[in-house]
Amino acid sequence: GGIGNMLMGSDCFASGQVFNPISSSMDEGGMKSSIQASLDPSENYDRSIDEYSREIALNPSNPVLYNHRGVVYYAKGLVDQALDDFSTAIALDCSYADAFTNRGMAFNSKGEFDLAIMDCTTTIDINPTSASAMNAFLTRALTHYNMGMLEQCIAD
Repeated sequence: GGIGNMLMGSDCFASGQVFNPISSSMDEGGMKSSIQASLDPSENYDRSIDEYSREIALNPSNPVLYNHRGVVYYAKGLVDQALDDFSTAIALDCSYADAFTNRGMAFNSKGEFDLAIMDCTTTIDINPTSASAMNAFLTRALTHYNMGMLEQCIAD
């Protein structure tokens, strides 16, 4: 699971599919947003962003909310805003592996490969057997592939 399988180098969003940003596989910490019940996977990105923004205004120190809003920004193609939210989530919780993986994917999509590899490696270091780490291995492999580093890609 996780957004790594959904977002890495795919065109799944171009087809009109909407990713539900609040899935249990995306947030291993078991933390759930209080707006979970109000979001339907079929709702548009702007509504989801608005819902998260309202929730963040009420809970500005909750890294999960920033991470989840970042996922919606990323899915909408607003990579810079996604990076800002992933970075805020990390600043609030420097052990939040999901946010590192998500930021790594965003860096990869911008061609900032060294930063992508660094974030993915951080996720793996935090908990190498977690679902986040599995997504980080995939993202890091894709990043190595994008850099033409096939041996490192295969190693991941």
